[in-house]
Amino acid sequence: MDRISAKEHFTRSSLERVLTVLRRGGMIVYPTETSYGLGCDASDAKAVEHVFRLKGRSSAKALPILVGSLPMLRRYVMLPHGVEEIIERHWPGPVTFVLRAGMRLPRVLHGGSGTVAVRISSHPIAQRIVSRFGKPLVATSANRSGKRPAYSVWAFRAQYATARNLPDLIVDGGQLPRRVPSTVASFEHGHLRILRRGRILPHDEVNDA
Repeated sequence: MDRISAKEHFTRSSLERVLTVLRRGGMIVYPTETSYGLGCDASDAKAVEHVFRLKGRSSAKALPILVGSLPMLRRYVMLPHGVEEIIERHWPGPVTFVLRAGMRLPRVLHGGSGTVAVRISSHPIAQRIVSRFGKPLVATSANRSGKRPAYSVWAFRAQYATARNLPDLIVDGGQLPRRVPSTVASFEHGHLRILRRGRILPHDEVNDA
């Protein structure tokens, strides 16, 4: 695995290395506001399958994604009427919304459920990557399925010490704060339904799952 040290600076040349990997269907490890994530082009079915295999995740469980903006969100998901204002109030940050996947996203990404969990990351490196890439980025946590989240590159390497077909590139953002995963919410009749409580809880009218 190649590695970029981004503890102090994430340069233009570093970003270009990341984008080159993503454009050729590769996989990266990168920091987010919750933990390190495994990422690839979310619209590339083969790249998505590679993430499932490496993580040991059931193909019946959808992979979450990051987008860089609301216009990007509109291109890849179908938004219920009246929800954009709610979404805007909570992004960027660790609030994930479950929305109807559009045709540009492959079936393998959402396991045939037709829905995808999506957010805009508040981590500056994750933000720059997905914004410059111009397409959604897979954002599943970089731990083996059922294991603890990885808050450092060392923790990621320890979990995958015997794995084959590792990611092509690691973006090392240093030790991340230990934070709970993002809040996950869906929409029902224009209101939020909380599916998983995280560090931040939206203040709109909610219905707990």
